[in-house]
Amino acid sequence: MSYTIKMDDYILYLNKITLQRDKSKVKVQGKYNEWVKIWARWVITHNSLYPSSNVLQFLPDRTDVYDHQFIYELLNLDMSREQAEQLYADLEEGKKDILSLCPREIPSIEGFRVEKREVDNKIRLNYNDHAHYLHKILYVKLVRLAAGSRAKTDEYIWLILTLYQLLDGNSLQWAVPPNVMWVFKEKLHCYTDIFASPLNAYNKNYYSLFYYDRFFGSKGNFFSAPDSDFQSGTYHINPPFIDAVFQKTADRIHHLLNLAYQNKSKLTFIYVMPDWKDFMTYNEISTSRYRKAYIYIPAGQGNYYQYRTDTYIPASFGTHIFVLSTENGLPDISAEVKEKFKSNTI
Repeated sequence: MSYTIKMDDYILYLNKITLQRDKSKVKVQGKYNEWVKIWARWVITHNSLYPSSNVLQFLPDRTDVYDHQFIYELLNLDMSREQAEQLYADLEEGKKDILSLCPREIPSIEGFRVEKREVDNKIRLNYNDHAHYLHKILYVKLVRLAAGSRAKTDEYIWLILTLYQLLDGNSLQWAVPPNVMWVFKEKLHCYTDIFASPLNAYNKNYYSLFYYDRFFGSKGNFFSAPDSDFQSGTYHINPPFIDAVFQKTADRIHHLLNLAYQNKSKLTFIYVMPDWKDFMTYNEISTSRYRKAYIYIPAGQGNYYQYRTDTYIPASFGTHIFVLSTENGLPDISAEVKEKFKSNTI
């Protein structure tokens, strides 16, 4: 296969996105961290629910989808309605020029070189003064996942770190602790993560957001994956904390469970979600005909794990865990999961 597009062209596109995101720093009156979360939610929602035909695309290209949630979140930053609408309009306008820069064919990785250095227990990957640091444990994990692409592993790692940094980079990579995932695996035979990234996937099999994740074993977007991927087995679901994604996920897994029930197949989903008020998805899942088990982790009694820094983050919110299945007689994992969620060691 011949390539006419160089990786520098794609990196230019990503750099333009960074500039577009950061232009809004002044408009959100210093609340930059909150703005980045709104931005990340906007990108994830549209790429998950309305994926583009161009697999390299980062910004959503749909112009017929008005994001009411985006405006609502900006209003919560004490912006006026007029200011929020203007920021949204500016983003949509700036997006047009940026999208024209996105390559429509896969860029060549040849000639793309990343400099690697080890500093204490961290790995530094640098390209054109854009450096990423990651814990050595995570680096070793990514090298293992990229077994089929070893020749350019550092370059692909740099790329996915750049992509996820464009979202948020840190809090979006919080994951269910490895000790809890071990319980899911050993007791319920869970071998696949539905919402993950190369950075936070526990299982070798996982679904994620970006094209370049595929070099680390990703099976692609859960919402685009065929029903045949989920005929039987057990799947872990911990979506990004976005209401629309939670709801569409609930709708899809019920569709899949109905198919499995009709086909007399054993299909199980372990659905992890936050303790939110007025949460429609919680109401739907908690009353599901397929509900087999429910576990609640109160706020302050559980930790999430950050793979990039090899650290645990105490959860300031409660966590709901539902086991939905077409199978009866599943093992009771409640006590063990509650105990493991409290742990802050692997």
